[in-house]
Amino acid sequence: MKKIILLGIIILSFIVQAESLGKGDVYCLGIGKSTKTKDGIKFKAKLCRIGSDKLRNVTVYHNSHLILDEYDVDKKLMYAANGSEGIFYNSDTGILNVEIIDPISRMAADTGSIFPITDREMREVWQSRIVKNDLIEVYGNTLGIPTVSEKEYEREYDYGDY
Repeated sequence: MKKIILLGIIILSFIVQAESLGKGDVYCLGIGKSTKTKDGIKFKAKLCRIGSDKLRNVTVYHNSHLILDEYDVDKKLMYAANGSEGIFYNSDTGILNVEIIDPISRMAADTGSIFPITDREMREVWQSRIVKNDLIEVYGNTLGIPTVSEKEYEREYDYGDY
């Protein structure tokens, strides 16, 4: 009986594991208030994009304290993280884990940032390309922000053509 239970637990653990969405860049729109965690911060996002994967209504865990996260939730916000070591999504829980290796510099905002989407300078710093339909879906329009098509974003993401 113990062997059957153990085998069941092992099989269940394989089924429940989070799906790896690879490494690289991620952006999220419609950011809620963040809270500190043991390893970093967590916050709710209405939409996150990783290459061709678009996730809705997720809780994002950014596993580094080296992130600028002092922001006004009443503003239209964007989360950007470049060069993540791994991005994992568990569809059962709606949790997106963004795994970061802390850089040698140990400076704030080296691993990610949450900022007003209208802040052109921050978008340039994070080399953020935003898909037009994502902005429309979350905020109702493009807010006058330069956008790219979904195909163009996926091409740049797949080939790292920034």
